[in-house]
Amino acid sequence: MLLARGNEDCSESVEGHRRELYTKNEWLYMNYWIFKCDPTKYKLDSRLADQESRTRWHISRYREKVQVGDIAFIWQTGKHRAIRATMRIDSLPEDVLELDTEQKYLETPNSSIECRVDATILRRDLDLSADKIRTIAGLEGLSALKAVPAGIFEVTSAEATILLEEFERLESTTDSLTSAEKRALHRDLAARLNKEWKIAAVQARFRETGNFYATLEKFPAALLDRYGYVLFASKEEYLTSPYLTHYTKLIRVAKGISKMPAYVPAGDAYALPGLTPEFTTASSFVEDLDLHSYEVTEGNRRLVLHIRRERNQSIVKKKKKSAKSLQCEICGFSFHATYGADAADYCEVHHCKPLSEIDESTKTRLCDLAIVCSNCHRVIHIRKAPLPPYTLDEVRQMRKQNSDVGAVGQ
Repeated sequence: MLLARGNEDCSESVEGHRRELYTKNEWLYMNYWIFKCDPTKYKLDSRLADQESRTRWHISRYREKVQVGDIAFIWQTGKHRAIRATMRIDSLPEDVLELDTEQKYLETPNSSIECRVDATILRRDLDLSADKIRTIAGLEGLSALKAVPAGIFEVTSAEATILLEEFERLESTTDSLTSAEKRALHRDLAARLNKEWKIAAVQARFRETGNFYATLEKFPAALLDRYGYVLFASKEEYLTSPYLTHYTKLIRVAKGISKMPAYVPAGDAYALPGLTPEFTTASSFVEDLDLHSYEVTEGNRRLVLHIRRERNQSIVKKKKKSAKSLQCEICGFSFHATYGADAADYCEVHHCKPLSEIDESTKTRLCDLAIVCSNCHRVIHIRKAPLPPYTLDEVRQMRKQNSDVGAVGQ
């Protein structure tokens, strides 16, 4: 990716020693960064709409400090300065070519060998503005807020904790039904795996990636990912583990629990009956499971891409801004008219493009999207794969045929 460059080069003078040091002490490196991105040089909105999680990022400085397992906050520069995404660093900085899959997002193709890292995009739904960051206690001195011509900035552990907890707070207050459903599904899955895998933990936490968890309070306790778990017999063992970084409400495992020596492989959580696409509704399946890595049928794969596009906040915001009204295009329901000013900006967005025409390279146009209410959107997706979702006209017809049952809209 193309970033604003600093004055430091990618010298190899300390590379050999640093790699040896990293190999011996890899768990000691838990750094946080802000990587700035100029949207006039890199099509960030389009990249975040692409559900491919693997990426490569240009390193303009701090080559000697950036480590595998570090977390980077992606900062959009320009008129709308904001943190837009997070990613995990997967390789040490090396002089390599840009990925072919990234070239289409560069305004000017780049075929030069430069210092870069491989990374995995973890969250792509963020929009924490610089103005908002300035009002948050503890972030007033955030390095990226300073007018320094550089593409990479260090973030302290204290600042990173505040940012991560702010993301959690925002998730719990925006689209709260989805967030509540997601947390409930994680709790239910952790409880079920605790029993199925015979872990015998008093408290269990599940996360797909195995990187971030809520804090543990009751012991013995377990952290679970899709394929296994780590059990802590006591609070002391948990608090003194060199593989965990503790924050106020969060635990961070730099490289995921699967890299911890105590990790126990236990099978595939998503292979349990009732958690496959055939047994799970589209909404809960997409919310709780990482479908990008899940082996699904072609029909379900397209359904996943469809729903992910609907939940891309960048696309949703553009659709809302361009729409003449946020009334449901099926039933006419208005959140503003029904619930008042606090709900004035709320609606849901449905992707109308047929599933047969959707793949990873499909670009979403605003004309492909429809404004709908929560109830109508649920009905659209009530029909499960391999059958396609109902069309807007089909749901309108349902309402017409059943107009004598229930109130209009909700």
